[in-house]
Amino acid sequence: MNTQRPALHFDDPSSAPEISERRLAPWLLSAYPDPVWTVTDTKNSSIRATINFDFKLADGRSLLHAERFCATVKEYAFWVRDSRFSRIDDATTHQTMVRNLMSLAHALSLRNFSSFAHVQPYDLDLLIDECRYGSDTVLHASERVEKFLQKLKKENSKLLVPEPFGGLPRYVHIHGSVTKIIHAEAVIDACELPSGTSALPRVAALIGRAAAENGLKTKSRRGAEAIPLPNLTVQALQRWLDPLEQLYAMRRKIVAESLNFKPFPRGAGLVAKVKGVG
Repeated sequence: MNTQRPALHFDDPSSAPEISERRLAPWLLSAYPDPVWTVTDTKNSSIRATINFDFKLADGRSLLHAERFCATVKEYAFWVRDSRFSRIDDATTHQTMVRNLMSLAHALSLRNFSSFAHVQPYDLDLLIDECRYGSDTVLHASERVEKFLQKLKKENSKLLVPEPFGGLPRYVHIHGSVTKIIHAEAVIDACELPSGTSALPRVAALIGRAAAENGLKTKSRRGAEAIPLPNLTVQALQRWLDPLEQLYAMRRKIVAESLNFKPFPRGAGLVAKVKGVG
C-alpha cells in the first residue's frame, strides 16, 4: 500500500459562502451543510429517506471530520439527482448510492488515502474485486472483526484472572445493570467499522460464535455457522461501480476532488456484466 500521496489543493464546499443558497433542490429537505439529510422521491415528496454523513472511516474519524472525502461525498450526493449524471429519482436508491460511496471512502481510508483524487488504476482494480462481494469485502469487515476477536481471546487468556465472558463487551440496561447479551455495536466500534456493520451476515456469525463460546447471548438471529460471500448480481454490483463513474462525470461540476482518470472506459455497466452474476 502506498502511504505517501502528494498534497492536493482543496476547497470545502460546505464552508463556501452562501452554499445553502446554491445547493437547493425540491427533493432535499435539509440544508446542504447539515450532517444528516432528508431526501424525497422526485415525484412524491411523502416518500423519504435519510442520508447520514456521520460515517466512520478506518482511522476512527467521522467522514464529517475528513474534509476532502466529505466534500466529495456531499457534492456527489447533491449532483447525482441531476439528470445529466443519473436517472435516480427515488429516495431509497439515492440513499443506497451515497452509502456505497461512503463505504468506498472508508475502503480508501483503510489504504491511508485522504481523497478520491489519490485513486490510481491499480487501486481501482482492487476496489472492483472487493465490490463484487459487497459491503463485507469493501470494508474488510468480517476479516477485521475476526482479527479483533482473536486478539481479545489471546490477551484474555494471558491474564492471571481472565475477564468474565472472555472480556467481550455487554449491553448495559438504562438503570445500570450489565446483561448477558454481547454488545455487537461495541465490537464494531472497536474495529473502527461503520455503525450497522454488525448486521452483515458473516460479521453477525462471528460475533454470535464468540458470544456462544463465552456464555453470552446475541440479539442477532443468525447462527454462528460459516457464511459464504456470494458474488453480487449485475444490478447490485453496478450500484457499487456507478458512483465512481458518475463522480468522474461530475468532475467539472463539483466543488470537490474527484477521480483523475476515467474509471471504466467501456462503461460501468459492462464491467458489472462481466464481474456480476445473473
